[in-house]
Amino acid sequence: MEPKDKTERLTLDRRDMHYAVGYLSNLVQPRLAMVTHVSFDRELIGEMMAGVRTHYKGMFAFGIDHTVVNATKDRIWIREAALPETTNTARPSLEWMVQNQLDGKIPTEMTIKNPLLATQEQSIRDLEIDPALFTPKDQIRQWARMPAEVTVNPAEMLGSPPTKK
Repeated sequence: MEPKDKTERLTLDRRDMHYAVGYLSNLVQPRLAMVTHVSFDRELIGEMMAGVRTHYKGMFAFGIDHTVVNATKDRIWIREAALPETTNTARPSLEWMVQNQLDGKIPTEMTIKNPLLATQEQSIRDLEIDPALFTPKDQIRQWARMPAEVTVNPAEMLGSPPTKK
């Protein structure tokens, strides 16, 4: 079944400001506005909801891990997935990563390139909506942009004793 227009397929995947989610949701007017990939901290949920509700009054939900959305032509309902308790994979331990990924040594210094620069064209960045359109005046902050390269010291960050060069 083909969508009636482009908005039926639109996914708003904003990982930053709750005001922006509300603003964009209000422009699009989806049947269900949902945010995913956010930190689901109970003490911040009220603030995030208040920011969304500044602009958007429609149906809204958080898509935290294992959230299932069922949608039919007439109804939408949200539930938690029914999963066995063993479905989550364990993260590798620091010791395993050092031994198997870093040849047994924690690097003392490494330069990391900004992954967005290689995957996002400037024309996409030029489409960003001015935060002044959706952010209350007392909440506007200067945009933080990650530089093209960042030098970090993983050994120092992990609390390892400094090594002599």
